[in-house]
Order: sequence, then structure tokens, then C-alpha cells
Amino acid sequence: MSIATWSARPKALAAPPFARSRAFLDVAESSADMIAVLDAAGRRLYANASFGRLLSRAEYIAGSDSFGHIHPEDRSRVRKLFMRVLSERRGQRLRYRIVDRHGNVHHIESHSHVVAGDAGDAPRVLVISWEPRRGAGGADDIGQLRAA
Repeated sequence: MSIATWSARPKALAAPPFARSRAFLDVAESSADMIAVLDAAGRRLYANASFGRLLSRAEYIAGSDSFGHIHPEDRSRVRKLFMRVLSERRGQRLRYRIVDRHGNVHHIESHSHVVAGDAGDAPRVLVISWEPRRGAGGADDIGQLRAA
């Protein structure tokens, strides 16, 4: 996504200043991790191309609901944590499942935190997500953090 694309967006979907920088875009677009910037309602202001491995473009474009692809059994827990990140202004780590564009379930780990903006700006949340590696012998350690 180019910097020019950001400037053409309506104010409500304007990316935070750091996300308009060439350095941020270079890092985000070259990352294998899924990187998103969300508004206080959980709508995407930015999502890098890594989301395309699992979701259709319509599911991760600016303005889309970031909770829509989360597994229904995990959605409420993820929303609650998102609201806690906003209210406490403290980063959180979480594991949950998403349903990809083909209906397959993927285990995801993410770290979310509020990004400081200019005074008076609405809060924005930076979310970096990835599929965790499997433990020794192929065992999945997903339950360890899910229970936390």
C-alpha cells in the first residue's frame, strides 16, 4: 500500500502518522507476520499483505471488521481483550483461532498495544499476529496460552 493511498482515505480511516511513513510501510509490507492498525471499534485502518495468506482481500481491507474472521468460540474473548488493551493502554498477548477464506481453522498468536498519536486523536491499536510454531514432536502448545 502506498503512502498516497493513505492520503486519499477519509479522515475516519486515516492511518496514524507512523503508518504513513515509508519506513513503517517498508517493514510492514516485507514482514511475514500479519500487521494491522485498528481503530477503537476494531475496524482495520491498515493491514499488510501477509493477511492474504489466510483471508480474502475483502476481509482485511481498510474499514473491515477485524473480529469477523475470528472463530465464533473465541470472538467474545478476543473482543474483551481488545477493549482491555484500549482501556488499560497496556499491551496484551493472546492466542485464538481464525477461519480462513476456505473455512479452515488456524491457530494465531498476537500481540496488541495502543499506539500513541497526537493529542486528541482517537486511540489506535497495533496488532502483530502470526501462526505459532509447533512444539517438539509436532505437538501444539496452543492450550498453554489459551488458558492464561
